[in-house]
Formats: sequence, structure tokens, C-alpha cells
Amino acid sequence: ISDVSKILLKSKLEKSESVNVSPNLAVYLENQFTDLAKYPVVYISGLGEGISFRVLMLNGEFKGVYINDGNAEIRDETALNNIKGQFKVNVYVYLTAVNKKRLEEQK
Repeated sequence: ISDVSKILLKSKLEKSESVNVSPNLAVYLENQFTDLAKYPVVYISGLGEGISFRVLMLNGEFKGVYINDGNAEIRDETALNNIKGQFKVNVYVYLTAVNKKRLEEQK
């Protein structure tokens, strides 16, 4: 099983939304990670017209970026600065037992 599959098996879908990413995908993702800073692992996938992306963040840092524009596969996070448009985005957060307990205590 791939590492992403393992993460998703122990994750919860935090939100799913359609968004118009502007000025670019990098800015949108940084805002998402700021909102989700309480989670050590955040996985975001998105699907737009002719393009898809997957991003893995660990402790607030980009650790993996995958972009497929139909012509090429890109694994460079700087390419996020050139992507904008309408996307269906799914945000997953990794929940370990410690995270679950901490989040329940904060409620």
C-alpha cells in the first residue's frame, strides 16, 4: 500500500468544497494549512478542468507535491504558483490517538 493510502486509512475528511483558486494554488494551500495547523499531517487533493493535484504537509511544511496537467506529471512545489481556476478540493487530516484525545479536550 502506498504511503498516501496508509495516511488516508487513518484520516478523516475534514472538508470537501468547490473553490475558485485565486491568485494561485500556493496561496490557497497556505491558507488551508494555517487553518489546519492543529493537525500534524494534512493531505489535500484537488481536481479541476484538465488538472489534478495532491499535496502532503507534515508539521506545516510541504513534504510532497504531485500535479498532473494531462500532459505532464510535476513534483515541484514551485509549480503551485502557476495554477489557478475552479477545483473540487478534499482536505484530509491524519488522526492518531494522541490527536483525537487532544482535539476532544479542546471542545
